Amino acid sequence: MQCKYGNLLLIFCLCLLSSSLLAQSKQELKEEAKAYLAVERYEDAIRTLQRSRQLVRSDEESRFLLAVCHYQINQLEQSQELLNALTAEDKSPYPECWWYLARILHAQQQFGEAAAQYKMYLRTLRGDHPNRPMTIEAIRRCDNGLRFLYRD
Repeated sequence: MQCKYGNLLLIFCLCLLSSSLLAQSKQELKEEAKAYLAVERYEDAIRTLQRSRQLVRSDEESRFLLAVCHYQINQLEQSQELLNALTAEDKSPYPECWWYLARILHAQQQFGEAAAQYKMYLRTLRGDHPNRPMTIEAIRRCDNGLRFLYRD
């Protein structure tokens, strides 16, 4: 008789746990994904963000986080697709979209397009921003890459 009540209690607890996981808010999911991202657990962050399809569809920050995670685990096509959608308008809410998109294009040896994306990112930076010199150097590397491609 006790075993029967123990099984019922276990089933009840599992039901409560599963319903609380389903009821996890979009904001909580996003914060959990950010925590995974901060400790470089990109696959876990992707799984967390994808628990709510509506979150990724409706929230730009979630799409940006998902793109960064895909970039970090070298899933460049998925990352590029998300970043292209985010930068479709001239003014992206996350300037880093242009940085990551430029890095992907640079890796694909599409130096002209990469330089254009780096320049879009550069326009968003203040004159004293620490990423400014690094971005200028990346543009120079794209120029060198273009010259190298068209050399005999």
